[in-house]
Amino acid sequence: MGAVVSGAKPFVALGVSGRTASGKSTLIRGMQLVPWVQVISFGRYVVAQAKNQGLPIDKPTLQKLGDELVGRDAKTFLTNAIEASGPPDTAIRVAVFDGIRHETIWSAIEDHYQIAHGIGLRCTEAICLKRLMDRDGISSEQAMAILAHPMEKAAERFVSNAAVTLCTDLLDRDDVGRAGRAIAEMFRGP
Repeated sequence: MGAVVSGAKPFVALGVSGRTASGKSTLIRGMQLVPWVQVISFGRYVVAQAKNQGLPIDKPTLQKLGDELVGRDAKTFLTNAIEASGPPDTAIRVAVFDGIRHETIWSAIEDHYQIAHGIGLRCTEAICLKRLMDRDGISSEQAMAILAHPMEKAAERFVSNAAVTLCTDLLDRDDVGRAGRAIAEMFRGP
């Protein structure tokens, strides 16, 4: 088993994955409304590492740094991200991991927790492209380059094997947030 932070360890781990702009952050915001959930963001951890190293905070740099950190040692990366999220209290029953894209990270999560389930978000490329352009104010060429990154394909593989899959094409933000809360409630554990 992995490191236990402050003597408390959630019972269930949920790994959320999906393409860029599929609704992961919105789903997780809904999950955060449930009092026994702690969100562990690999992205926030990688951003903090980039700042510590004086690197630019842009998607290509962060993706490269994240790949390097995971490639060195996935279990250490996981432990560091958990510790950076702060110690959970004893009421925390579900650890939610934002943005699962590496098989080695998922394996480390499965080794670390009693129960681990994948939550996959499906979104057509056209919808993800529109959301990404609207959200980030970028051109279609820039958005297509982001969606063409190899990690986008890795996210799709994870989604295909997820315990729960949610298609977000026709859902608005409120619907996705409500779905996040319902999923967190469903996996509360004993």
